[in-house]
Amino acid sequence: MKATVTLTKNEDEAQFVRIMSNPQNDAVTVGKMYPIKRSKVVNASLPDGGEPYIIDDNGNENVGVFWTCKMSFYAL
Repeated sequence: MKATVTLTKNEDEAQFVRIMSNPQNDAVTVGKMYPIKRSKVVNASLPDGGEPYIIDDNGNENVGVFWTCKMSFYAL
């Protein structure tokens, strides 16, 4: 059975992001969906205890896209 992702406005519950625009030319593709990962650093002020990041098209951990790109958030 395939899992279905649904659009959400709640960034804290999101498990995926779709890049809608990339004005800073970060190493991400417009229209592509990326899984959201969380840093292992425990921080009680952040949801799920860690800072969100994605693995970009160059294989690097990228937190900057959350500030520079327009994106849509999705949950399972």
